[in-house]
Amino acid sequence: MRCRNKNEVSFVLEYWASLNGILSNGSFIHAGKLSFENKYLEHVIGIIDSILIAETKQRKLKLWTSDKKILKLLTPQYIFEL
Repeated sequence: MRCRNKNEVSFVLEYWASLNGILSNGSFIHAGKLSFENKYLEHVIGIIDSILIAETKQRKLKLWTSDKKILKLLTPQYIFEL
């Protein structure tokens, strides 16, 4: 975690706490299937990123990331913005 001040640290920790349970049962299987169906490997998206994308979509969350590869694969409804 790289933050510039205490407010950012607090914000990141609160955001992380809201992701409680992201690795639910079957998340690796679901992410692998999603990765195969959408050819994520061709976009250089690995299993961890696939899990983040799959769980974000399944739980209808907003993902906070600056990873351009992931951002290309998500519609705006799944992207967290400050």
